[in-house]
Amino acid sequence: MSVGQFDPSNTGPAILLLDASGGQDGLALQLNACPAAAGTLTIGNGVDAYFFGPASSPSANVQLFAEYKASGGSVSFTSVGTTLAGSASLTFDNGGTGTATFTLQ
Repeated sequence: MSVGQFDPSNTGPAILLLDASGGQDGLALQLNACPAAAGTLTIGNGVDAYFFGPASSPSANVQLFAEYKASGGSVSFTSVGTTLAGSASLTFDNGGTGTATFTLQ
């Protein structure tokens, strides 16, 4: 799945979190490197985050998505290894905020 345009200068791994309820919203976490231990990264210092969701589409045959880059916040990893788990708390320039939790196995 291709989601928005991540920062092309960052060649690190990305975590894509999709709406578990079947919605079309999602969150992309682009890391500078795989986390080696539990801890917290801040936006612009080890991780960037992008929220994406449906936008107005010109026709029924075209699906457009909008992408919003987080301007602040953090991503905390509580488990690193065979299970990668953590949470994100983000702010956006338009005054919006968001949180997410994840567990990847």
